[in-house]
Amino acid sequence: MTVEVFVHAGAHRTGSSSFQMCLHLNARTLHAADCDLAYPARDGVPGGLLKLRLPRPRDTIDAAAQRVRRARKAIDLCRTGKPRLVLSEENLLGRMLHFYQGRFYPHRRRRLVAVRTALPGPVAHLL
Repeated sequence: MTVEVFVHAGAHRTGSSSFQMCLHLNARTLHAADCDLAYPARDGVPGGLLKLRLPRPRDTIDAAAQRVRRARKAIDLCRTGKPRLVLSEENLLGRMLHFYQGRFYPHRRRRLVAVRTALPGPVAHLL
């Protein structure tokens, strides 16, 4: 079965935790609409099960591949088999510390390729 994936890749400090709280508060309605939810339990948001560890700049090709496999498993732990998946994670593009160095998500390409590979279906919508 093809899974339709909705990705919320909110940048740091843009209300991602509020969006994830909204997912939690509306979980019954979203599940009734055939949506599984994947988001972390960061900042006190209940119900978050997602624990992504995406490739780091220093990872070898083998280590990066291992992280992709683990990311797939982490995403699968959030799923119940519904045809839609709403995934919300503010660290998809990278970590915030690079902003303090004057760099804008310098490793985003590698991380996004890893996310795309780990997802159970194509991205239908990106926010």
